[in-house]
Amino acid sequence: AFVGSGSAPEPQGLFTMTNVNEVDMGTNGAAIADYSQILDAIQLLEAANADAPTAMVMHSRTKRAYESLVDTTEANRRIPPAAVTELPRLVTTQIPIDQTQGSASNASSIFLGNFSELVVGMRSELRVEVLKERYSENYQFGFLAHLRADIQCWHAESFARIVGVIPS
Repeated sequence: AFVGSGSAPEPQGLFTMTNVNEVDMGTNGAAIADYSQILDAIQLLEAANADAPTAMVMHSRTKRAYESLVDTTEANRRIPPAAVTELPRLVTTQIPIDQTQGSASNASSIFLGNFSELVVGMRSELRVEVLKERYSENYQFGFLAHLRADIQCWHAESFARIVGVIPS
C-alpha cells in the first residue's frame, strides 16, 4: 500500500499514486533537522480540505532521527509541536531506505494521512494450499498462497508523502 509499483502483480502504492500531496526534501535529499517537513505535509492536507491525519508511517531509521533531534546546545531533546506530538508514529520496514533521490541512493519516505480513506479491495479470498508431494522426501511441507487484492484511496489528497529523507 505504500510503495507498490502498480505493475502486475503489485498494487499501486501511495509513493507512485497521483494526487497524493508531496513534500520534497531537496534535489539530493536531506537529513531530518526539525519538524518542518511534517508540518508542511499537514498544511498540504489542510489545504486539500482533508480530514486530520490519523497517523504517519516511516522506517525505524527515520523515527530514530526524529527522536534524537536536539536543540542548538545539544543539551536537550527538541520538543515537537503539538500537531506532531498528537500524530501516532508507526514504524515499518516495508518502507525502503534505499530509494533514489538525485545523487542519494539511501533515501526513504514518510507517509501521513487519514488512513480511513485508504481502501483495500479483496478480489478473492486468501487461498492457502499445502504442497505435500514436492517436499515428501524430506518429510516437509510447502505452502502455496494466493490472494487477489488492490488498494485505492477515496480521496488521494487525504495523504501526503515526504520523499528524500536521508540519514544524517
